Amino acid sequence: MVKRDLIRNIIIAVLAIVVILLLRAFVLSTHRVTEGQANDYIHAGDYVTFNKNVEPHNKDFILYTVNGKEYIGRVIADEGKSVTAMDDFLYINDKSVDESYISKDKSAYLATVSPGNFFGLIEKDQIKGVISFRLYPLSRFGFVVVD
Repeated sequence: MVKRDLIRNIIIAVLAIVVILLLRAFVLSTHRVTEGQANDYIHAGDYVTFNKNVEPHNKDFILYTVNGKEYIGRVIADEGKSVTAMDDFLYINDKSVDESYISKDKSAYLATVSPGNFFGLIEKDQIKGVISFRLYPLSRFGFVVVD
């Protein structure tokens, strides 16, 4: 009886580990935010999870790579929209949008999001995932607010 319970518990533990590893490999992963990636919502030293299988939407935080370096950014436009940021103002489709995170030291840029190829100013295949949850520090544990 004890031997059968032990074997059952080992099988359950192995299955749980396999499920966790599969989730980590194909769905969720964690990332430690560095000083250069931090912003007003996600701080340096935070451990966040990102979902690899979710399509980014407007105002979502994403983790993406450019030339092998990882960055955290915010989606500000979907495909087909025209985006301009000048003098502390953000324009989407030539209409002013109030976004507090655009700072005065940003240089002006203009981009049109091509269908299926670009999200913002990066290619869709550069996106590693959508940041959704903060694991650490425990004082800010919970979902990342995208306001």
